[in-house]
Amino acid sequence: MMINNFFRLFFLVALFGCFAFFLSSCTAHQHLAKKNLAFLYNTKGSSLRCSAKVIKHDSAYYLQLHLRNSDLKYTLNEIGRNYRSQLKIETAFYPEIKDAKAINCGEFFVEDSLNFMKDVALEYEFPLYLQDTLPGFMVVDFVDVLANNSLRKSMYIYPLSGVNPHDVQIFDVSGTSLVEDFLLPNHQYLVKLNTVVHKLTLEFSKDRSAAAKPPFVLKNQENPLDIDNVEHFEPGFDSVFTFTSLPEVGTYFLRDSEHNILAVWKNFGTNFPAMTNYEQMLMPLRYIASNDEFDALLSNKFPLDAIESFWLNLNQDNDLMRSGMVKNYYAAVENANLYFSESKPGWKSDRGMLYIVFGKPDFVYKNNHFEEWWYGEPGDSRSLFFRFNKVILRQGVLDYELERSPEFKYPWLMNVEKWRR
Repeated sequence: MMINNFFRLFFLVALFGCFAFFLSSCTAHQHLAKKNLAFLYNTKGSSLRCSAKVIKHDSAYYLQLHLRNSDLKYTLNEIGRNYRSQLKIETAFYPEIKDAKAINCGEFFVEDSLNFMKDVALEYEFPLYLQDTLPGFMVVDFVDVLANNSLRKSMYIYPLSGVNPHDVQIFDVSGTSLVEDFLLPNHQYLVKLNTVVHKLTLEFSKDRSAAAKPPFVLKNQENPLDIDNVEHFEPGFDSVFTFTSLPEVGTYFLRDSEHNILAVWKNFGTNFPAMTNYEQMLMPLRYIASNDEFDALLSNKFPLDAIESFWLNLNQDNDLMRSGMVKNYYAAVENANLYFSESKPGWKSDRGMLYIVFGKPDFVYKNNHFEEWWYGEPGDSRSLFFRFNKVILRQGVLDYELERSPEFKYPWLMNVEKWRR
């Protein structure tokens, strides 16, 4: 069967041009708790649209990579006979174990010489050499060598032993593997497990969340995580089942018979995490609009006019829409969606709220209990410090909650005012 062949396919030059890779020797770096991880939330502009996911089969980890060749720069090779692109992939693994060293797992190189002047999907799979018992997260840097253009992704890594999300692959009806966790409404999907699991449950929770309250408000908005729909599957020995996504916005949780979460998929709207319709563009204005302004936005029958009027009325600058301010705000919203979407859209979360209003933190430190952000130098009395505690919303469903304080009111108002002028 064609779809089964796809599962086992190792993507080679025969499909996408001249392809080669190597893995350098692993080296250790700083302890995770002592390393500045602000690069995880890098906002550097990039034309690359690489997607990556770690899967496991045959008792080993593999990195799946999807991208469009049209995002890469092609130049003539040394002998001037054909055009080629070059992509470098760098991987680093950060264990979540106390005093464990971060590991640089090397570099891969991909070269394509068959698809110049085309727009095709490139799909690759690389073996990863990681220790079995170390949970943590992996950072992957994609570098278009010929264009000096880069993109950074991060993903959580589970131990190799036992059934976990690395055992799950999801495909659309065309047989294309989805390496991101975002689904579309009313679409059919095929799920393949790389191990035998006899009983599975797929839960769906509608998104009832509201935007996070400002950091000086001591009690944040409660966001219940109720289950609205449940489906049961018995994949059998082929470990395959299909389902159709619901039209409602929300989150899917795939569980095994022991109630362990094997996958979390989000349906937060078409083209999410991008902002592509008026409602998506309107709601995140909650953070910088006054109550009266936001009520006016919600009551306006013409949302596009309302959004344009809001931005223009901030300072009566007719060139505001071309100044980059609007673009920068929605870029921050999109990045928040990309980085912080757990059980709700990322822009609604505590981390997403601060990321949008304050920008990317200068220093980020994290362990398996909390995440700390610094704006300014750590320990400096003039710097701003936030801590987010990891919480369990429901069995196996995690998020991060901000430690709130009235002391955050002045810096919050100051940063909101920067967006408003």
